[in-house]
Amino acid sequence: FRKIQKKSMDLRKPMKDIAEAIILTSEIEK
Repeated sequence: FRKIQKKSMDLRKPMKDIAEAIILTSEIEK
């Protein structure tokens, strides 16, 4: 999760894109 936060902060993406990325990663982890 921290990796996503770092990437999102570096890319300065909106919260919507970050949320989508978290959903994708959670689906992959399953």
